[in-house]
Amino acid sequence: MITKIVQSVLLMKLENESNKHRSNGSLKKIEELTNRIEKNRILFETIFEMLPVAVWVVCPEKESIIIYNRKAYETLGYTDEEFYRMKTSDIDVLKDEKQVKDHIKKVKENKYDEFETKHVKKDGSIILAIVKTSFVEFEDKGIICTVIDYRIGD
Repeated sequence: MITKIVQSVLLMKLENESNKHRSNGSLKKIEELTNRIEKNRILFETIFEMLPVAVWVVCPEKESIIIYNRKAYETLGYTDEEFYRMKTSDIDVLKDEKQVKDHIKKVKENKYDEFETKHVKKDGSIILAIVKTSFVEFEDKGIICTVIDYRIGD
């Protein structure tokens, strides 16, 4: 999932660098840059998956979670496949779909928000979530990047 965004960013960088080096005929430099970009992609994906907090990216138009790390679905007790089909309103017990839409609009306008809420786990239990979220422009589209610190036992 995260691969698509990372690859897009890295490919843009590669294309820009390749154009610079192509003009002076440095094929070896392009190959070195390609290898470095691939290593950076692998490093980024590894870090993303190993973060000690849940991270997900929301498509504002559909309110769906389009990219997420393992901590996001495992903490809530879902499988990867189950979590992929979810919307934020399926998880946040304090907000219905309309409130989620309003909140997404607020985040888009302010570019950032930080708040506490409660998320429902697959087993029906409730967990406190400390949420930090930012609106980011990417490839002529907006996405909402969210970091959730779950407080187990609170």
